[in-house]
Amino acid sequence: MKKMMVSLMLILSMFAFAAESAPSATVGYVKYSTVATAGTDLNHIAVALNGQWTSSSQIDPTGLYFNKISKWNPATQIYQNSSFIGSSWLTPFTISYGDPLVVNMKAGVTSYDLVNAGSVSTKQYNIIVNASTTDLNHIMLPLGKSNLTTAALLGPDIGNTYINKISRWNPTTQLYQNSSLIGSTWLTSYTIEVGQHLVVNATNAKTWPDPAAKDDENLQIVNWTSDQDPKGGESRPFFILVGDGSGGFYNYPGDEGTSGAKITWFSWFNERPLEFVRWNTVIAPDPSFIDTMGDGRLSAYVDIQQFPTAYAVGNTLNVVVRNETTNLQGTFSFVLNADASPTLVGYDNTYGAGFDYPGVTNDPIPLTTPNSIGEEMVPMVTKLHQNYPNPFNPTTAIKFDLATAGNVKLNVYNYNGQLVKSLVNGEMKAGYHSVNFDAANLAAGVYYYTMETAGKAMTQKMVLVK
Repeated sequence: MKKMMVSLMLILSMFAFAAESAPSATVGYVKYSTVATAGTDLNHIAVALNGQWTSSSQIDPTGLYFNKISKWNPATQIYQNSSFIGSSWLTPFTISYGDPLVVNMKAGVTSYDLVNAGSVSTKQYNIIVNASTTDLNHIMLPLGKSNLTTAALLGPDIGNTYINKISRWNPTTQLYQNSSLIGSTWLTSYTIEVGQHLVVNATNAKTWPDPAAKDDENLQIVNWTSDQDPKGGESRPFFILVGDGSGGFYNYPGDEGTSGAKITWFSWFNERPLEFVRWNTVIAPDPSFIDTMGDGRLSAYVDIQQFPTAYAVGNTLNVVVRNETTNLQGTFSFVLNADASPTLVGYDNTYGAGFDYPGVTNDPIPLTTPNSIGEEMVPMVTKLHQNYPNPFNPTTAIKFDLATAGNVKLNVYNYNGQLVKSLVNGEMKAGYHSVNFDAANLAAGVYYYTMETAGKAMTQKMVLVK
């Protein structure tokens, strides 16, 4: 049974989420990877964030990927449909945050990553029963319900006296996976995640979540990495010259004693200490350090636009640059003003740059202090990241964050849910981890990797091209 459930889980539509708890700010995105099969090609998505879509016609304005978008009406137990005919969407309908939708893939389209960006809002569903033969209600698992990780947890949260079945659509089999209430137990439970479109069968009317509770109350901030889109706020780049502590400079990829150095930078704001950008040059080297002056001196590149939310004048930016090889680090802080011009840090006439920025140090940031940030900045949440690069051939890096130490299983499966490689199986400490996956001996195609830890399973999709 466990093997069957893992296989079914692997072939579901995948999505990624990045957000923070301020309900009025742009906080991130949810991604639905829709797929086409030899069936009806239906995919269940949702309006997971507020602000981007207000009409069904905005989801795919020119009809490149979908030919029909539908929304369930629980009162009539019938779908409301909008179809793309010719060059336009006929009978488009209004949509808003929390609306579960169904999209039909267009002929010739095999897959498409549909991104919904915006802000966290509040949503209550009026779960109703009626006189028809079915009492189906479509819901989205709200972003404030991240603690509900399985159907067996969702059922009691809504209430066992109000629903008796929870269903999740499988776009590959074009069938529902069901968890049913038998007695007081939810049988055949499966993993669920925030932003997911689910269907519940009502036995009594109820408004859920409780109107007295805020939808974002339990939302945890996700540690956001700079390889994710979309980005928040206006662009404001900082180029930070990095010294080696002995009068020299670090340069990339590294001569002057730094060859092979594993250099990482972290940046965060005092006002939101649990949200930060991290870059590891071993995983994604090219965009993270720039030869700003064209003479081989290394600058750490930080743009506050890389954060998922916008920041205000008076906020304090902190940057730590760390050499993982020598175990040394340097720090830099800057209070944002109204000038959004690029800021050069550590350049002055001594080094030939002729640049003097008020309030900014005119010396390169030396990496001289012992490394301590690794212990200080433990992830707030456990997360499995999208592999990089993707698509890949034949190697790729898989990053994951562990909020607490524990047993971790990281496995790679093929499209049919068959295990092809075990990457991790054992105890790991809390922190940020990366594992390389070599698919030289595998056929090109779609693969899934799943991380199981602390009773949760997270899955991402990757594509091997040859």
